[in-house]
Amino acid sequence: MPRYRTGKPPPLDDLLKDVAEHGGLFTTHQAEQRGISKQLLSYHVKQGKLERVAHGVYRSPYASTSRHEDVIARVLPYGEGAVASGPTALDIYDVGQLAPDKVYVKQQPDTPSGPIPSAYHGGTVSIQAREQFPVHYREGVPVEGVADALYTTSVYTYYDKDQVASAIDDALDRGLISQADATKIRKSKKDQP
Repeated sequence: MPRYRTGKPPPLDDLLKDVAEHGGLFTTHQAEQRGISKQLLSYHVKQGKLERVAHGVYRSPYASTSRHEDVIARVLPYGEGAVASGPTALDIYDVGQLAPDKVYVKQQPDTPSGPIPSAYHGGTVSIQAREQFPVHYREGVPVEGVADALYTTSVYTYYDKDQVASAIDDALDRGLISQADATKIRKSKKDQP
């Protein structure tokens, strides 16, 4: 195994420090951007310095875990700017009682992806955004804002109008969205077939 004698920390140490806020999770792509090959990742897994969480997703066994590690592991492979979306984001914000059975991921419009509005991939629903949106972080998870999550849930999911209305009321009561946002979201559900 090569030793680094540059006076700088090895690339893996640097990467693990940078991803600590996401439960120590990172993708093969992120590692390769730091000059860490797939072979070196495999070596570190065998040595116990890394754990393979999912295909192309790794974590440090020394990092503190997140209760949303499964969501982070599903969002990360979609790349920079991808977020937990819709009912998944609402679950992370603890808004409503939708109990999603899939992880909803939204990608920025300039990210190569599947078709609009959604494509199902092994328990993950990928939604390609039509316009740029801000990325928020909650408990280490990149998420869309509450109003956007309610809108996504209203338009792109199977939840009925009463479930969505209850989540909207919860967010409104907690001051997480404005009355104008609530009206817009309620109207979006009515516009759907």
